Amino acid sequence: MLIRIFVGLLISGVGFLCVKKPEIPLNFIGPIAFAERTFSSGSKAFYKVVGIGLTMLGFLVITNMYESFLRGIGKFFFGT
Repeated sequence: MLIRIFVGLLISGVGFLCVKKPEIPLNFIGPIAFAERTFSSGSKAFYKVVGIGLTMLGFLVITNMYESFLRGIGKFFFGT
């Protein structure tokens, strides 16, 4: 249980860092051509979107709801 909380906090922290300072992953990973074509602010906006997703995933891991969330997504798309 403590490991799950630690991993969730780590994932959420990385996501928050991507949202707060998108220059860090931009300098570390570099620009993404798809994001430069699609988003108006380029790769910075893409890293912010990824950061929001990581933050949400981290909170799902902390609360141990990721399995039911994935099951609900699968039921929505595949109707099983």
